[in-house]
Amino acid sequence: MSGEGKASGACFHCGHTGHWAMQCPTEPKCYACNRSGHFARTCVDPPASSP
Repeated sequence: MSGEGKASGACFHCGHTGHWAMQCPTEPKCYACNRSGHFARTCVDPPASSP
């Protein structure tokens, strides 16, 4: 896959069609706090762990 042209499947980031994940216009979403704009590894506000 060369990464050029229109994508025929769904984007791995947002699930929409018409673009590749590396071209996705959607901001990244953190799996730790569920906010957009950063990834879990750089999250400064992760949820408190349960005892």
